[in-house]
Amino acid sequence: MIRNLFLTFLLACLLVACQSQPDALVEVTETAEMQPTVEATSYLLDTTTWQKIEPNGEARCARDTPYAYWVRHGTSNRALVYFQGGGGCYDATTCGSAGAYDQTVEDHDSPAVSGRGILDFENSDNPFKDDHILFIPYCTGDVHAGNLTADYAPTNGDPFQIEHRGHVNASTALDWLYTTMPDPEAVFVTGCSAGAIGSILHTPHIAAQYPDARIAQLGDSGGGLTSYIPWDVANDYAAANNFPDWIPTLQTEVSQAFTVSAYTRAVANYYPQHQFAQYNSRADKTQSRYFSADGGRQSDFPDALQASLAEVANDASNFASFTAEGDRHCVLKFPAFYDEVQSDVSLLAWVSDLANGNVISTVAIEE
Repeated sequence: MIRNLFLTFLLACLLVACQSQPDALVEVTETAEMQPTVEATSYLLDTTTWQKIEPNGEARCARDTPYAYWVRHGTSNRALVYFQGGGGCYDATTCGSAGAYDQTVEDHDSPAVSGRGILDFENSDNPFKDDHILFIPYCTGDVHAGNLTADYAPTNGDPFQIEHRGHVNASTALDWLYTTMPDPEAVFVTGCSAGAIGSILHTPHIAAQYPDARIAQLGDSGGGLTSYIPWDVANDYAAANNFPDWIPTLQTEVSQAFTVSAYTRAVANYYPQHQFAQYNSRADKTQSRYFSADGGRQSDFPDALQASLAEVANDASNFASFTAEGDRHCVLKFPAFYDEVQSDVSLLAWVSDLANGNVISTVAIEE
């Protein structure tokens, strides 16, 4: 079995030392039969404020606390789906650490609290300012992928249970979108860090729901996180069962040796009419740190990242990437989104073209 070390990348508090902790026992209870349920509530079409929705059904956070998501109605027939990042866990040590990942959805998770970057709707340059927005919080430590209950038994301390319900939570939130917008013109799917993985994992489900819509997916600062050690998702979170079974190899070969590039290649080739993209900084301080934690040399990360991006680009003509100088981790949710320029190309213009259905080209650092 390929060791699942890469998930340490997702620890919000940068717990590099966690990889040296002794392995702990874990039992998982898969609940693939559970179906997400959207609360039957009527919502006012308020285009100026965020609305918090607390759904019924099986949606829940890691410690079995309530889940919630936020929506903002727009005036266009387009939608932006944003997957929140925020840590991750995979064993008794990391899942038992309150600092390793966000375990609850609180009011401070509301996108209204920050309101920056692509979530700043007062900025006239924002390409998404008129769109309907679905903000999907993250509180399950499973990169928006899971649907199981895990019983962890630490070496020291009492056993505990974690609800890895990221797939259920995201699917519940997406059901709201499907009900509210039955026939959108376009859907832009994105997210930062752990949310970057969530965005590509869920894009095939969104594309299947909206066969006539223009779909674009952009992963923000997640392109290099499986560039050293693949991930056996067949045994983590029951994630493989949530991969779309209509795309060849996803539930078999790709699930057993998951990399972002392999999954993206399969999805992009299955949906040649849609566009897929990634943003990364060359020396991303978070991705490179965990590349090193997984056994690679930190100085090798830039080349490994570019190799991962090239694997997708060489196999899928509908994929492009934007690599910037520096060590920034995530850009879309910050004001820097409007100022980033690389090789004379504005990130704002590049993302706007992607959102508007224009063909984009790869932006790389000129050596």
